[in-house]
Amino acid sequence: MVLDHLDEYRSVDAACQAIGPKVGVGVESLRQWTVQAQVDAQQVPGPSTVERQRIKDLEREVRDLSLSFNLCAGGVWCRCWSCGVSSGHGAATA
Repeated sequence: MVLDHLDEYRSVDAACQAIGPKVGVGVESLRQWTVQAQVDAQQVPGPSTVERQRIKDLEREVRDLSLSFNLCAGGVWCRCWSCGVSSGHGAATA
């Protein structure tokens, strides 16, 4: 809806401030959705919805691997990625 009427306003912000309350949506939420729709339509630069999800998934994977590495380095728990065996390593088993 905002994209359909964007030419009637001086900016995306102005359009969202005018349209948001009429449709019962927060101005900032509507602005973010509108900008993301523009990115997905390649009207403005930025990561697409698909790219943003991939980044989020990769960040989660890095966080999980970092936690696994920290546990392994601390001797509490380790999973051997090559064979899949879970065991204690480091000072705890030495």
